[in-house]
Amino acid sequence: MTQMDARDAWVVAAFAGYFAAQAALRIALGGALEVDEAEMVLLARDWELGYGPQLPLYNWIQVAAFRVFGITTAGLAIPKNAVLWLAAAGLFTGLRRVLPFGAALSGALSLAFLPNVVWEFQRASSHSIALLAAVTCTIALALITLERGRRRDWLILGIAIGLGGLTKPNFWMLPVALGLAVLWRPADPPLRAKPAGLVIAGAAALAIVAIPYGWAVRHAEATLASSVKLFRSAGGLPPGIEGLGEALAGSVAGLLPVAVVVYFLDRSARTQTESADRAARAKARSIGKLLFHAGCIALVLAFVAILALAVSEVQSRWLVPGYCLIATGLFVAFAPATRPPLWLGITAVSIGVLTLAGMAELRANGRATGRIDFSPLAVLTDALAPDAVIAGYHIGGNLKFLRPALAVHHPLAPPPAAALRVLFADTAPSEGAHRLSLPYLNGATPGFEVWWRLSPP
Repeated sequence: MTQMDARDAWVVAAFAGYFAAQAALRIALGGALEVDEAEMVLLARDWELGYGPQLPLYNWIQVAAFRVFGITTAGLAIPKNAVLWLAAAGLFTGLRRVLPFGAALSGALSLAFLPNVVWEFQRASSHSIALLAAVTCTIALALITLERGRRRDWLILGIAIGLGGLTKPNFWMLPVALGLAVLWRPADPPLRAKPAGLVIAGAAALAIVAIPYGWAVRHAEATLASSVKLFRSAGGLPPGIEGLGEALAGSVAGLLPVAVVVYFLDRSARTQTESADRAARAKARSIGKLLFHAGCIALVLAFVAILALAVSEVQSRWLVPGYCLIATGLFVAFAPATRPPLWLGITAVSIGVLTLAGMAELRANGRATGRIDFSPLAVLTDALAPDAVIAGYHIGGNLKFLRPALAVHHPLAPPPAAALRVLFADTAPSEGAHRLSLPYLNGATPGFEVWWRLSPP
């Protein structure tokens, strides 16, 4: 195992500073809630074993944050950025226990070159960032466990896998792919799974997921409520082929920045000729290859599943476990092992600064979901005085955020009593519905159309 030093603490603190700045920016600029944030406002009120189609881990984190900070922008921004910090710091710390400083830092900085991670997860994600943290921490713990192999390590790894299984279903491609990669191409020196350790890890993971997964099976209709979007065809291609095309295109776009940086990392590494550096790089390259192979296996498994299930719509963020394995593996394998190149740090910092600036511009002036002015809808609701509101997550969550005392139900919730006066609000017109145009917070129009009706009128 590699001994850590003061440099490592500075790296972890730098990650903390960046994500604290992102949280402070979100709190300071305020605005409307993004779709995932609005969903949290509606769903994350109490401790539940399941929350409809989403697995519960991030909801539990959000419930805890709301208990501490209230249902506020801070209550949304702080846990999100804490989880993102855990993803970056956990990956770096775990890599550092088995690799020299340069390879570990380069591997952690690979996250900055994944567009989904650096931009979209910060802008508008919730469960996906819990998935990211579970993926990076599991990668780190797996490497520690496979090198050191103590029973306690296997137990901790199993706990991490179990928690990852409570983030999103696509998490499972990570442990499966990593296990297959170890069997196929063990690293040199060998990283091998021990049967007793596998039993310990498997039992720990099963103990964590058993009850929530049991809830999901018993409430199959709610669990599968969002699965219809997997089969929506937009291009008219045969089922499965369309989804595979989207997955391949998203993978090329998502991994292209990684490929460009890796080319220059390899050039930098070739300038380090000391024997100590060569020995350290040999170990880094071996572990990097293992992770890269696991990432390729993960994507192949995903592509096969897309074809087998005839999926038509694929979001590239669903493939993030594979992307993280590939990006981390390539950066670890090709970066200078002991001294990370200065240009890599400068580039990563520049991406961070540009991301902060982009978020500030989007929050202040952009025409985005987070800049819609929902106050006219709140005023209309005050005038209509319904007993309850039924609306989708985005509309309903923003309305609940502005009017906390209002009884707002999402479509998957039990319906209110039939005798009540209910306000229905949706983004699509329906028979007897009235249109309400919501401007952006900067006054720009046209904005966002809401169709509403009162029943009984």
